[in-house]
Amino acid sequence: MPKSLTERQIARLHQGTHRCAPSLYIQIRGGSRLWIYRYLLAGKARSLSLGSLDTVTLDEAIAAAAAARVRVRRDGVDVVPERRAERTAEVVKLAEARALEPVPLRKSGHTFGEAIDVAAQEESRNWKPHPDAIAKWTGPIKKYCGALVSKDVTQVREADVIECLLPYWTTSHQTALRTLGRVVCIMGHARRLGWIAGDNPIVQERAKEKLPRVTKTKARHHPAMPLRAVPDFVKGLRANPNPMAQFFEFLILAGTRCNEAAGARWSEFDLKEKLWIIPGGHAVSRLKRWQHGDFRVPLSDGMLAILQARQAAREADEDDADPLVFPAPKARAWTALQVTKLLRDAGFAKGVASVHGMRSTLRQFLAEHCEGERVAKELCLAHETREDTEAAYDRGDYLRERRGMMAAWGAYCGGRVSLDTAGAGATVLPLRHAIAA
Repeated sequence: MPKSLTERQIARLHQGTHRCAPSLYIQIRGGSRLWIYRYLLAGKARSLSLGSLDTVTLDEAIAAAAAARVRVRRDGVDVVPERRAERTAEVVKLAEARALEPVPLRKSGHTFGEAIDVAAQEESRNWKPHPDAIAKWTGPIKKYCGALVSKDVTQVREADVIECLLPYWTTSHQTALRTLGRVVCIMGHARRLGWIAGDNPIVQERAKEKLPRVTKTKARHHPAMPLRAVPDFVKGLRANPNPMAQFFEFLILAGTRCNEAAGARWSEFDLKEKLWIIPGGHAVSRLKRWQHGDFRVPLSDGMLAILQARQAAREADEDDADPLVFPAPKARAWTALQVTKLLRDAGFAKGVASVHGMRSTLRQFLAEHCEGERVAKELCLAHETREDTEAAYDRGDYLRERRGMMAAWGAYCGGRVSLDTAGAGATVLPLRHAIAA
């Protein structure tokens, strides 16, 4: 059996293919020296490259040739096609990895902070006028995503936004969620301006899936005054000389939100037609989630009496041609926080009754003691419950039916009618009885 060559002997070999060990050869061509494993399978001679002499030593090449020989002779494996398949798989894997690598983008020269300001200006066109509206919109973004403000807008990635929101996602979830939506909006504006190429890199639903899951908490509703306590409370308000008490009574009778009544101006009232028309329009309306233009509120007798009293006591105001109906000190509008003091003075502690909760008390009265359409009862609170298709055909505001319901509510609050307590529960209070009372 021929002896194996040593490293010194291999170094002196000339051009050609030389046997160095059993089934192991070295192929010398020009300046390259390549280890070759030769074998015979099914009568066909095959050659397998084992690497260069510069990277594979003699001992490593002998071991590799021995391992390949065992697979060929014992298992009958053709190692050449196997090696080709392995190399093809490596090439495909490398190509896939390179495809996933982010393509280096050319910087736009505009920072994420600039995009925030631009988006805020564009979005504010659809907001209600407020001096601090833009600051309130951009504040959470600059607080939670402050690390991104100085970055070029093309370098802002979804992973960066997730990293910024992660510390706040569970502790201040609602604010963090709104911030995520605003970041998506900001990047959308940057894309429309040409600062970003391709699609919006921040997708809200995809980002939410990568953030921790937040357990939904039970909604906390405004505490509502018991229905049977309303007449006595309204009676106390009428005996209170504080102008805020008169405003609160009007607010209870109208069933509106506090800001809607506090901002009421004389031009909105038609006392002859017994109507209060709250201006509509997304940019100027005080109404919440009402997109059908002006909203008509029927005036009950109690509301008319309050307005007539206010009109009689109204002082001439040369500075304001259309002053507030219920002005607070310094000609400002009353707030729910101020009005809450009347509840506390009447003995209704926190968690027992609230200003906004009076709307819930009204809705309970309408449900239990008034007959009529559910849509009309919801419209008494300026709630739109009709679906888009239904609202497209049923466009009325049920004013006639609501007028009767609000008259019944006003009569009850004024103590002119009472709930029938005979039997297990309260019976229906017909509207005609309340109106005629």
